[in-house]
Amino acid sequence: MGGRGGRPGSDWSVWTRVAGAGRPALDLLHASLVHWHYAPHMHEEFSIGACTVGREVIRYRGASHYAGPGTLLVIEPGEPHTGGPADPDGFVYRVAYPPAELLTEPGRPAPHFRDLVIHDPELAGELRSVHAALSRPGDPLERESRLAELVRPAGAAAR
Repeated sequence: MGGRGGRPGSDWSVWTRVAGAGRPALDLLHASLVHWHYAPHMHEEFSIGACTVGREVIRYRGASHYAGPGTLLVIEPGEPHTGGPADPDGFVYRVAYPPAELLTEPGRPAPHFRDLVIHDPELAGELRSVHAALSRPGDPLERESRLAELVRPAGAAAR
């Protein structure tokens, strides 16, 4: 566990589920991948992540895409993809898996993201910060406030 939050040293992952009052649950993943590569898979919900250390490579729609600190990686529901370290030292990342209902107003369509990798250091930093806060135990009211803060930037990045 020595590499958690810092440099990758081994493969590890920590899952957290955040339930908001009257909202669907939000799953969060904080992980380090050095040797592990995800096989092709897809998610029923959005996948919005940010690397904290190192670089990640995603195989998506027939091409390789790279993401590192200062970028967001947004994968829409039902999109097949892979993932793994782009460099031998691996990478550490934080990912939120919000259901579409968390990103939309009732009766409105889910957002569409034109680009898989979005270069926006400020927004990536905000995602990492809110993700870290949500991953710690705390006051349910504070967690609900942080949950609203997390899903707000995702919609703002939509194109």
